[in-house]
Amino acid sequence: MKQKELAAIRRYHDISQEKMANYLNITTRTYINKENGVSEFRLSEIFKISKLFNRSIEEIFLVDNFILGENGEVTS
Repeated sequence: MKQKELAAIRRYHDISQEKMANYLNITTRTYINKENGVSEFRLSEIFKISKLFNRSIEEIFLVDNFILGENGEVTS
């Protein structure tokens, strides 16, 4: 996943990792691990983050070389 994009968006909005963790109801360490790609975000967390930043899930989380097909499937 494109965690660098998430970190950049978070910093742009001046939101700390601690505040993101609180928003998602997880520990700060867990959030940091997820943002750094050590572990994966849950689907519910992905939706909340997308809504918080008013951005599509694809903008925040899909790897650059992935393309959504006509039916919404991910291809590379």
